[in-house]
Amino acid sequence: MGDVSGPQCEARWRNRTAQVKGRWSKQEEAALFTAAGLFPANAISWTEVAQQIPGRTNTQCRDRYMQARGKGTKRKPKARRKVSSDDESEYEGEDSS
Repeated sequence: MGDVSGPQCEARWRNRTAQVKGRWSKQEEAALFTAAGLFPANAISWTEVAQQIPGRTNTQCRDRYMQARGKGTKRKPKARRKVSSDDESEYEGEDSS
């Protein structure tokens, strides 16, 4: 325990005692996206965002934002590539059984 600094102990205690768990309310999500929108997409300060949402940690805010932002985006299927030109039936990523 001697390797932990005072600010680290305080941050851990603060994050564990006032933490809200469970589903995000509509108001929390609105506040999350409003606060995150104040920063450039590649430089969001999750600590500052979390200060706008009482009871939520910076990690909770980041995870929820990434999860919600990912909804509605579809991944394109991977293009198949031929393994060799000798056998046209074999493609990379497929079983040859």
